[in-house]
Amino acid sequence: MLKRIFGVFIVFVLSIPFAHMLLYGLSVAAGNIASPNQYMVITPAVAWTNYLDTVPQILNNSYLYPGLSIGIWYGITDRAIRSIGLLTIAASIAIACGVWLGRYVSRGLNTQLPRWFVVIAGTGNTLQSLFVASSGVAILYFIMVYTPYNPPLPINGFGWDAHLVLPVVALTVRPFMSIAHDTATLFGQAGQQPHVIATQARGFSNDHIIRHHLWPAQQMTIGLISAANVRQMIAELMVVEIVFGWGGIGEAVVRAIVQPTMTNIPALDIYLDAPSFASLGIVIIGMFAFIEIVRIMLTPHHVWATAEVDRP
Repeated sequence: MLKRIFGVFIVFVLSIPFAHMLLYGLSVAAGNIASPNQYMVITPAVAWTNYLDTVPQILNNSYLYPGLSIGIWYGITDRAIRSIGLLTIAASIAIACGVWLGRYVSRGLNTQLPRWFVVIAGTGNTLQSLFVASSGVAILYFIMVYTPYNPPLPINGFGWDAHLVLPVVALTVRPFMSIAHDTATLFGQAGQQPHVIATQARGFSNDHIIRHHLWPAQQMTIGLISAANVRQMIAELMVVEIVFGWGGIGEAVVRAIVQPTMTNIPALDIYLDAPSFASLGIVIIGMFAFIEIVRIMLTPHHVWATAEVDRP
């Protein structure tokens, strides 16, 4: 396991310069396409020279974050804290509640899940974060405009208070139901194994079997299921941050590649700013790499026909 983790870490470290150059070049190319009427198109040679001149400024933090009078790494760090904090809270709630609900539903150790749970889980798996976020904003906007009451929650903006509620809900719904369904299915199938049936015949309760036999044996699998959902949550983070104006890494990446509709806002100066886009992209890649390392740590080394895991 350590060799695989070390291999992923080395690949990530060695790929940072190449990924940074690639993202920088893509941003420059996109700028040429987005501005067809400019007098001088940046050629690859000029772009490479500009990149070599910009890298030292990025490394010593003298390159200013677009629209702000702070160094680029200070700006990126502030946005990374916002995104990682939001993602950590949402992922923790989704995993804890999903595992609890899956364990509760499968307490009978039957492969046949309750009908109400199948309907709710199926519906929840189809509710992507964009739909949940848009629905929440629409409801609060309706309350604000068409009723004499104030919205109970802020519609957008950043804050470690009530501003967290809607983004966390939008990020949590789909992974919560996905983890709950997979956990319930996992325990239900494991409950039909011969050793579990023999344990039931000896008079042990289903709760005892789950806590002392199935749960320890399925922790790695549940961890892999959770890691897969968190990896998808990173992609959904960009959409949620844009909808609620969270001001994190995800929103910054979208602002850097999507043409703004209100160019008079200083914060949107990041549009097609190649150094900022390349540096933000490295942070996103690092988040995916971290989840991949966690997945490797939770993956069993050897699984034999008897389904027994060989300890490393």
